[in-house]
Amino acid sequence: MSAAPRADEILRAYSATEMSPTSDAAEPDHEQIAHAIQVAIYRAMTPQQRMQQALRMNRTMRELLSAGYRFRNPGWTEDQLKRAVAERILHARTG
Repeated sequence: MSAAPRADEILRAYSATEMSPTSDAAEPDHEQIAHAIQVAIYRAMTPQQRMQQALRMNRTMRELLSAGYRFRNPGWTEDQLKRAVAERILHARTG
């Protein structure tokens, strides 16, 4: 991975986020700051690094889903777990 983003890059990314001008908060929202940092880190990555990260995130998501199904259904076989994970992903909704 390339060098980590510098503080000024993170601040620029943060200032570019959709902060509401009518916000009452004197302090910035922690979620917005985290998002800005995450965006700066991803922008510093090469396309290959971003793809590798996406594949790691996908693998982690599948492992977490499988662990959840395994915990709730201890008698299931590995094939049943794989099928449940695949169906969950296939029928996933966002929003």
